[in-house]
Amino acid sequence: MLELINVQTAKPQYLRRLKRLYKQAFPWYERKPWQLLRQTAARRRAEMLAVRDSQHNFCGLAICLFWQDIVLLDYLAVEPKQRSHGIGAQIIPLLLQRYPQKRLLLESERPGAPYTNLADCRRRLAFYQKCGLQNTGLTVRLYISEYLLLWSPGAEANAQPPGFADYQNLYNGLFGELTAWRLNIREL
Repeated sequence: MLELINVQTAKPQYLRRLKRLYKQAFPWYERKPWQLLRQTAARRRAEMLAVRDSQHNFCGLAICLFWQDIVLLDYLAVEPKQRSHGIGAQIIPLLLQRYPQKRLLLESERPGAPYTNLADCRRRLAFYQKCGLQNTGLTVRLYISEYLLLWSPGAEANAQPPGFADYQNLYNGLFGELTAWRLNIREL
């Protein structure tokens, strides 16, 4: 059984491990500045969640951003030694339970996009679809990366998939229009 721990209120050890996995699991061009994520979490516009098992071992991370009725699962990673054991597949339902009144949105690298490994993109996309996430039909560019936007309605949430305006407003609202402009957010 897995548990999600908000690192803002947890022991510092979780924050250190979360930061280490964050830097290890995501390439530089996909990572937001760590301090920006911390500030956003301090303003309660994000949650930085450590994932731990029943023995309190750190297993992974989930970093979620909040805007209106949307939760953007910005980052999801499992510790390298614990991958392929079903941990990631357990995290998605925990997030849906945690935010039942929110629509869950996720960016998944577009297969064939620059700077991506086609096999890894397809594997991740299949994983997310197996977890019940659906394609919104939107493809976006964020900075230098291209993503398919996937989503799942919460149990008590709006049943309409987020649109591009929702996605753009999320970044404008959380980080300001100047930062969002610098990210060069575009619909493809």
